[in-house]
Parts: sequence; structure tokens; C-alpha cells
Amino acid sequence: MMPPRLDDWLLGPRRRRAICGFIWGLVMVGMTALPSGPAVQLREADREWVQQRIRLRQMWLQEQETTATLLPPVRPFSALRLARASGGQITSWQADEGVLILSVDWPTLPRLFRLLAESDVVLRGFQLEPGAPALNLTLRLEAEQ
Repeated sequence: MMPPRLDDWLLGPRRRRAICGFIWGLVMVGMTALPSGPAVQLREADREWVQQRIRLRQMWLQEQETTATLLPPVRPFSALRLARASGGQITSWQADEGVLILSVDWPTLPRLFRLLAESDVVLRGFQLEPGAPALNLTLRLEAEQ
């Protein structure tokens, strides 16, 4: 047996059921078709976020291209090449500890540091001391990873 209200509804006039069904259908269509305020705002925020992300990605790619063209190519480190190219002489080279001692002149220091920047080592520290004919430069180097 059905509940009395459902029974009345199903056995009631057909016209009343049709009108109520039509109104119910309009309400359902209206609820699904009309955008709600917060949902629209969220969709717009998502769209803006995606556009901003695309712009940032393009800017990052341009920056990477610019950086790649500005930076010189990295060369493998060679203590002998560094000494020859900078005009200095190797006094001591302890490869396992990463300590290189060079005898250099003042004018050659900028070129030496530029050559170090172009190689695949990281300068962890340096010490400059006066020597007899030239300066003694102690470099603490580490392989770049």
C-alpha cells in the first residue's frame, strides 16, 4: 500500500499533475541552465590563472634563451690551461683536495677569474699573498655538479 499523499497525487486530476510536473521541469532546467555567482567567479579565476601561467612560462622560456646566449660555453677545467691562459705558473696543484696555488701578476687576475667562471668548477675560496717575483694565489676549487 502506498502512502496516502502519494496515492492522492497519483489518483488526482491529470491536469494538476501536468501543471505541477511542468513547473517542476522549469525549476530543474532553470537551476542547471542559469550559472550561479560563485561558480562563474571560479571559472573566471581559473581562466585568468591559466592565462597568467602561460604568460609566465613564455617569459621563463625567453629568459632561458637570453641566458643561454649571454653565458659563454662551459669548458672542462684544466689547471695547466688556466695557468697558461692567465699568464701565471703553477706552484702546487693538489687535485684530490682541490687546492691550486698559482704565481700570478696583478694585471692577470681579472682574466684568471673570468677563465674560472667559464670552466666547470666552483670557486669555494681564494687567498692572495705577496710572493717574491709575483703574487701567490691559492684557489680552493670544487667540481661543479
